[in-house]
Amino acid sequence: MKKTILFLTLAGLSQFTYAAEEAEQPSPSPIKFGLYAGLTYGGDEVGKLYYEDDSTERVKAGGLYTVGASLSANVWQQVDVQVNLGYHADSASASNGDMTFSRVVFEAIPYYRLNESVSLGLGLTLHSNVEFDSDFTEDATFESATGVVLSGKYALANTNSEFEFRFVSQEYTLEKVGSFNVIQDYTVDAKHLGVYYHYMF
Repeated sequence: MKKTILFLTLAGLSQFTYAAEEAEQPSPSPIKFGLYAGLTYGGDEVGKLYYEDDSTERVKAGGLYTVGASLSANVWQQVDVQVNLGYHADSASASNGDMTFSRVVFEAIPYYRLNESVSLGLGLTLHSNVEFDSDFTEDATFESATGVVLSGKYALANTNSEFEFRFVSQEYTLEKVGSFNVIQDYTVDAKHLGVYYHYMF
């Protein structure tokens, strides 16, 4: 009888200890910060360099690389909202100069988490300071513009890493060439696909 009572007492204490340890575990933070980098492809050709060996290099409105920082917040159950601020550009270089098409990107994307690994998002992107800088022709500036982002993210288990696959629908309207305002509407298609790597902390 004493052995039975002792066993039940020890079992109860172990369960209490286990419950106490569970209670002490910190809950995941609803807000996460992150850094990201990505490669993109697409959009109209906005510049082209010709080299002496007859090769060429093109600059596109939807290319080529992007870097930035993000903030992600859990707003309701399986719904997160991620805000990104980054720099997106494509460029071509030669010994006598270079050309670059660049913009500053601000995004707000709500995500729905299908499971622990996969999230799907649909949001808006705002591009400002859209510029084409060239050592060979006149520089050009474009109006700020909004677009749509379709995104899918895959989180690697037990890491802070996420991979993102995205499609962005975007176009820019030419504002100035050199110091001259453009009177007639001229738009550039900047639709592109992208693969991003996010590190969250």
